[in-house]
Amino acid sequence: MPVREPHPNHALNTLLREQDHVLSREQALALGFTPAAIKHRTRRGGPWRVGPRGVYFAFPTQPTRNQQQIAALLYAGPRSLLTGAAALGHYRMRYLPEPTDIDLLIPHDEAVLSRRGIDVHRTRRMPKPRMHGPFRLAPAYRAVADAVRKTSMPNVARALVSEAVQSGICTVAQLDTELRDGPIRDSAMLRDVLSEVMAGAASAPECEAVHLVKTSGLPQPLWNPKLLAPDGSLLCIPDAWWQEHLVALEIESYEWHVNAEHWARTLRRRALAAAHGVRVLPFTPRQIRSDPDGFIETLRLALAAPGVVIGR
Repeated sequence: MPVREPHPNHALNTLLREQDHVLSREQALALGFTPAAIKHRTRRGGPWRVGPRGVYFAFPTQPTRNQQQIAALLYAGPRSLLTGAAALGHYRMRYLPEPTDIDLLIPHDEAVLSRRGIDVHRTRRMPKPRMHGPFRLAPAYRAVADAVRKTSMPNVARALVSEAVQSGICTVAQLDTELRDGPIRDSAMLRDVLSEVMAGAASAPECEAVHLVKTSGLPQPLWNPKLLAPDGSLLCIPDAWWQEHLVALEIESYEWHVNAEHWARTLRRRALAAAHGVRVLPFTPRQIRSDPDGFIETLRLALAAPGVVIGR
């Protein structure tokens, strides 16, 4: 943890507490520091560390990621917002790209430039901020879209969109509106992933499966349908269902089956489905990702040979 410097100035201590010990030059001057006093504190071996232009860390050690984000907001000015992966971390998203530059939105009429570690995006569609402590955030749907626009990895894009929709931090409709209203440049991957989600996929592995099945030439299934037994009770909700072939696809993650009760529940559900003539093909996300050709070939065999039970 950075070493905190006590100071008799109550206003300074309050500001440092609210901003996680990061402050701007303007704030320091307003608190009564002279330029000479600031220079003395930021000297080599001094108690403050110099951050982005006009921003200081009120401790001499390496800042945390949160402190770097606060510094970026102070650098870019009071109308700037965190977006992309930097913002999504504050929305409690789990599956985020590896930390890279801190992405910021600023109004189109501002002249702040990007610098090392800070990527500034000028926009005419400046959203209202969502406040989270000292952080000004872009709305979740905008942050998700900006993160997807920046990644070149389809798996990352699928994970971002799927988790955002499943967790409820934004809706498919909001992302679709952002896609239509936002820039065309770098939007192809967002368009593709949204089409997969709209087709019925509810998770990143399902999005991968949707993409593979759609481009395979296989008959197209229903995604996440409710299958009912003859008495009207719920039989199961497979990830994909080929009605004419009585074939169901279930994508089972390892983390779900770590719990013995979950595994037993899966086996009971699968046995009940088999008793009603449903042939379940289970795959793990890793199998789909590591061997997509094998995944499609297994589906092809199942749909071509309805008398063979696969995946029991």
